[in-house]
Amino acid sequence: MGLASGAAVAETGQNGASLLQMCRGAGKVQVLSVMCHSYANGFIEATRFHAGNGAKPGRAFCLSEADHARLPGEIVTWLQAHPEQAKQPAAAVLNEVLVNRFPCKK
Repeated sequence: MGLASGAAVAETGQNGASLLQMCRGAGKVQVLSVMCHSYANGFIEATRFHAGNGAKPGRAFCLSEADHARLPGEIVTWLQAHPEQAKQPAAAVLNEVLVNRFPCKK
């Protein structure tokens, strides 16, 4: 069995709308909180791993422990301000949120 094309993967994977749904309910429903934090933490860990292995120089975003706690709210706020991003892949949306809301200090 071959690998799926990028378009097929994007169609079946998470998008901005599903990320918004998970993170919007994070403060009310424990399962949604776990899903939102788990998705974000997995993305952050993978990004840091690849950056540490020469993918890109420098860091595109920086989060403190307190930032991790407020991340679901930041995702919701950003997506509500950018509704056109709802159909974009969730990883691309999350990257935009992190880069714009949690930039590293120079």
